[in-house]
This record gives sequence, structure tokens and C-alpha cells, in this order.
Amino acid sequence: MDTNDISDAGRQTPFHIASDMEDDVQSLIDYGRVIARLADTLTDDDSGMIARLGWQVVSLAKAVEHRRGLLFRVLHPNRAELDAEAKAQSDIG
Repeated sequence: MDTNDISDAGRQTPFHIASDMEDDVQSLIDYGRVIARLADTLTDDDSGMIARLGWQVVSLAKAVEHRRGLLFRVLHPNRAELDAEAKAQSDIG
């Protein structure tokens, strides 16, 4: 699926939108990590600033992923089953 094409009307429910965001958010995390690693190849004057930028991208994308995960769970069509599985897991461990 083209990540820039969100015109698929069959996948426009809030649950599907939250689900489809997963790969995009993971890509942002990866991009931030690459930026931070590339900073190691720059001069000292620039490397700290670029590394902070990269790690800030990672931090913000992880925050978005957390919220996306919450929406995914709340909007899941089989939420009752997910809740039951989560409760069973918490009872075990």
C-alpha cells in the first residue's frame, strides 16, 4: 500500500487509520536514529545539534506511537477479547 495514499475508503474507519499509522511512525523513529548516527560524522560544532535533533524526532515519534497504540486498542473491533486477554496475562504475571 502506498503510504501517501489514504484514499482507500474501505480503510477509513478510525480503527483502520490508527492501524495504518504504525509503519509511518516506525519510519519516523528510524529516520531520527539515522540522523543521530549521521551526526557522529560531522564536526563537533554541528554534531551535538544534529544528534539532538535526531533523538528528538525519535522521542516525539515514540510518543505518537504510544498514543496510536492506545487508539488502536480502544477502537479495536474485538476490544472485549483484547481486554480479556490483557486481564488473563496480568493474572498470570
